[in-house]
Amino acid sequence: MSGHPLGLGTTERANPAGVLEEMKRLAVEQLGGVPSALYAPVGDALDEAARRAGMIQIRRGDHVALLNLRQRNAGYVMRFRQLIAQGFEDFRALPHRKAPGGHLPLGLVEERQLDFHYAGQKLAESIGQRYQRQLEMLDGRLEALSTELGAPSASNPIGATRLAGAFLATYHDAELPETLRPLLFRQYEHEL
Repeated sequence: MSGHPLGLGTTERANPAGVLEEMKRLAVEQLGGVPSALYAPVGDALDEAARRAGMIQIRRGDHVALLNLRQRNAGYVMRFRQLIAQGFEDFRALPHRKAPGGHLPLGLVEERQLDFHYAGQKLAESIGQRYQRQLEMLDGRLEALSTELGAPSASNPIGATRLAGAFLATYHDAELPETLRPLLFRQYEHEL
């Protein structure tokens, strides 16, 4: 049995761009289904919370929000997969070739958005702590890969901040009640 990651043989190893492309393909394939896997466990957690509170069923607002998430699942999966792939494209791009518009103008933020982004920051910290050893090892390998590509070191395309950012960007326009949001964040971290 070779020490190469699944799907990466010696041919791809000689070609750093091919290695990066294969990593991208595997990441999109393996992480791309995460949004679909969130809803059933979140629904179960809401049902359990309702039972513990003595309610017959979950609150209508939570039920409607979860139903809306399920109905829009295909769009969320597509957006999430695109964001994971974009992380690899950003890794490959030199800083001066990155797409314009990377800096957004500052403006007022609604409290709901602020809470959402704060929860995302906590999610990134939690993912970083949970997978610290694996992420450090991957960072080292990606640094070597960027050297092989002749590009300056870039951030890990599937690092904790990127994964939390992809989750936030995927669900940024979703109407999430206060009771549903923490369950969705917790389940996302669990699915990773």
